[in-house]
Amino acid sequence: MKKRPILLLLTLILSTYHIFAQNNELFITFKDSSKVKGVIEYRGSKRLILRGENNVFFEINTKAIQRYHGGRYNFKYTAPAGDYSNVKYNYRRLKASEIGINLLALLSTDINVFYEYRFLKTKIGLRFPLTFGFNNFKYPYSTFILDFWKDLKMKNTIFGIGVEPRIYANKYGNNSYVFSFSGEYQLNNTRIYSEADHANCLRMMINNGSSHRIGSHLKMSTDFGIGYTIFFWGNQSGAEVLPQLRLRLTLSGLF
Repeated sequence: MKKRPILLLLTLILSTYHIFAQNNELFITFKDSSKVKGVIEYRGSKRLILRGENNVFFEINTKAIQRYHGGRYNFKYTAPAGDYSNVKYNYRRLKASEIGINLLALLSTDINVFYEYRFLKTKIGLRFPLTFGFNNFKYPYSTFILDFWKDLKMKNTIFGIGVEPRIYANKYGNNSYVFSFSGEYQLNNTRIYSEADHANCLRMMINNGSSHRIGSHLKMSTDFGIGYTIFFWGNQSGAEVLPQLRLRLTLSGLF
């Protein structure tokens, strides 16, 4: 008997949520007479973000809209007369994934690529970096770079993998401040700097930066990180802890 009130309460909550979601729907008619409806998540001058059925997110091109009505604040809009023949799309699925490369890592003879997934209902993204060194055959660096960085004991990466939770200040905007914490494992080439052939290391960084969408399929980000790298030598006991500063400039494609 005690279960019945709980079931009734859950039914009431779900019914109320369903009615609220229906009342919050935005109905859009495009200039080619096609239609779409959903809950508005973001409203900008050039695009709308709409959450449709099955929680699928869509990016709406405002130039393609003929009229819309509804939504939480009872939005109403009718487009003025004009030539819209150059409109490229009505709406498209919002891209949640990106693959990119850190351009500045190339200066230290590393190829640092990543995959990131954005959880569209939140301001959270999860990035997985992957690093390969491409100058490990004889020396960690070329002669010029080696002479320049030798006193700083730079270690060239053979392989690295990590994870980076990211928090965006703007959920759907084209430009956003980004805060992240990254943890990476790396296998480094240290033949010039110690008796050990290789060194395992753990790198932990706190990063602050910004993200900018520069096209329908491209994004550029920059950030500055501070943290520590802990080196574990291959044939020596103990560990070496070094402070770490990092500047990243990434270019990525959205899909």
